[in-house]
Amino acid sequence: MSEDDDPHTFGGVDGETSRRRALAAGIGLAIVVLSYGPSRLDDPDRWWAAGVAILLAVVLADALVDLKVLLPTPGLAPGTIVVALVAVYLCVPETDQIAIAALIPVVVVALEVVQRTQVGLEWYAVAAASVGWAGMFGATGRQSALVGALFAWWAVLLVPLVNRVRPIVRQQNAVLVALIGGVAAIVNARTGGLSDSGATAALTVAAFAIVSFGFAILVVSIPAVSLEPPDDE
Repeated sequence: MSEDDDPHTFGGVDGETSRRRALAAGIGLAIVVLSYGPSRLDDPDRWWAAGVAILLAVVLADALVDLKVLLPTPGLAPGTIVVALVAVYLCVPETDQIAIAALIPVVVVALEVVQRTQVGLEWYAVAAASVGWAGMFGATGRQSALVGALFAWWAVLLVPLVNRVRPIVRQQNAVLVALIGGVAAIVNARTGGLSDSGATAALTVAAFAIVSFGFAILVVSIPAVSLEPPDDE
């Protein structure tokens, strides 16, 4: 029986992945609905943000799975979600919701550190949904803030993305790549995320994405240097 004939697959995608992506799309849609009025997503000039938010949610559904594997030390993977929230806070005009949005991500990090083990993916999903809502709601329709809030997820996405291009075999490299993504997201939040136009913000994001991705690839490509002395022959 071919993979496409398997009742547990959908177009070559296993059932679990398909369900995870569908659920993520639903979460993305819910975030759009909750932010529809405050961020004026009914305006045709802002429809792009609604579409990107839903697509981003689906991409995160797979990225978070990879992130847990690449950053297995408890607290590190959900820590990238906290960094994304910091980037959101630094670029959106409405910030009263940030404290509430931070509850779940911080709790997830604390749980992993205290238990010394990673929590289930569902906890990551709730934490990501909380941050996603904070960004879309807090942008209040300002184009540059919408761009900055969506790019804040670069702190989470860069590690899995780089791994797809050049496999990351050491956790220390994954940590460095996560730091690069986090710095890019935060610096963009204070530059492009505060710009006067969405076009300027988009160009700034493109520049940060290209530079940080290239730097991350370089970091992963550098061979490990052994600190142990060579064996005497």
